[in-house]
Amino acid sequence: FLIFIIMPPPKGHFTPCLYVSATTNAYQITTTEGEIINKPKIFEGATVPIMNFLGVCHALHYLEKKGEFMPIYTNLITTIAWVKKCECGTTVAQNDSLFNSILNAEEFLKSHRKELLFVTKWETKEWGEIPTTFEKFKL
Repeated sequence: FLIFIIMPPPKGHFTPCLYVSATTNAYQITTTEGEIINKPKIFEGATVPIMNFLGVCHALHYLEKKGEFMPIYTNLITTIAWVKKCECGTTVAQNDSLFNSILNAEEFLKSHRKELLFVTKWETKEWGEIPTTFEKFKL
């Protein structure tokens, strides 16, 4: 049994982590160094929470493939709740591609140890905007 304590990122110091942000039809995963690690895949009919959920699941899968562990920050508490339940928590998916992506993400979460689910809330009021941007994310 492992217990992790998440500390806020110190000002002016970048602890290795991943940041996830989303729009209504895409998400972006950014490293501490500003590298964007995912190629955009557009989903019509999605919502920001759905895209954020898919982004966090993608980030967890990315870390698992690399054999690494680090915090994943998101600014949506809904996403954190859905990840902890291993369930997207919505029935909004209006197309097969989005619906299948949600099912795959939920199956991934259900089939992995809870220790992998190290997702934490980005405190915008205290730390400013989440350090990920869609400037380079051409949709």
